[in-house]
Amino acid sequence: TKKKQGKLDPLESVAQIFEQLEEKTNVVLREVLNGQGGNIV
Repeated sequence: TKKKQGKLDPLESVAQIFEQLEEKTNVVLREVLNGQGGNIV
């Protein structure tokens, strides 16, 4: 995402937050599906 004068576009920052949430969710889902506690790389 490009920053404009150091400020994020509100929509951009929201999209970024959702991206981060999605990444975390995917990691958690992978852990659950694999049935492994902390062995995910």
